[in-house]
Amino acid sequence: MEQQNKVSEPSLPKSGYTVSSGGNVYFDVNGRQVRVWFSGWNGGERVYVDDKQVSQLRSWRFVSNHEFIIDDTPYRIELGVESWRDLFKGVYFARLYQGETLLDQDWVRAYQGSTKAFSWKTFLLFVLIGAGVGYVVGGLVALWLG
Repeated sequence: MEQQNKVSEPSLPKSGYTVSSGGNVYFDVNGRQVRVWFSGWNGGERVYVDDKQVSQLRSWRFVSNHEFIIDDTPYRIELGVESWRDLFKGVYFARLYQGETLLDQDWVRAYQGSTKAFSWKTFLLFVLIGAGVGYVVGGLVALWLG
């Protein structure tokens, strides 16, 4: 029995999201690691190629674009959410393009441990609680200053 020598390709880390450190999505481009980092809190986004930052912006749009070059070839990352529903569910996508050709895509869910999706009822409950607290605090501050 002849033993074969297998050359294993380096595996990419798993894409994911944590509240404390944000989201990371990983792609492989001809053996080069492309990492997309984003924050669900402050809109910060960064793209790294082999741990060297090649793009950065702050965006509150549904979809943002990052353009960069690897080995004289232009690439583009689309990062965002498909809809308001995905925004409230915490479902983000990252798509890697070479020119106009989609090479790869990945999705990250911010609320992995949650079994129940964020609903409009929950959102309205938070808005009403926030409005009530704001009304009480605002009234107390007005009395204190007035």
